[in-house]
Amino acid sequence: MKSKLSQKDKQVLNEALFDSVCDGKGVELITALLHAGADPNTGLNTARFPGDTKITSLMVASSIYYVPEESQRLINVFVAAGADLAAKDSRGMSLIAYARANCNDSFAEQLKQAKRQKKPSP
Repeated sequence: MKSKLSQKDKQVLNEALFDSVCDGKGVELITALLHAGADPNTGLNTARFPGDTKITSLMVASSIYYVPEESQRLINVFVAAGADLAAKDSRGMSLIAYARANCNDSFAEQLKQAKRQKKPSP
């Protein structure tokens, strides 16, 4: 059960999530941060990426997680935490476009599959 977090606590968790993904810290730590209350949809500006484009942790993950089994676990954790798989950055670039731009076709396909599974059946 998540406790009530202050705005500062949420900011710290969101930054820790982003940094953990950027540093390839592993799915276990990322899972713990999401369970602690980090927002999977927070877009952050960061010195790690040029310009003022706000990107999410999952967008960054597409350039870090190339091992299909690990990337699938990561995507599953983000989906379970409520990640918006239709998210776009401030330039309009989608999660799948990030994966493709990073030559991570496996990640892109896993995102497509996750999006299909999230759609309710008619």
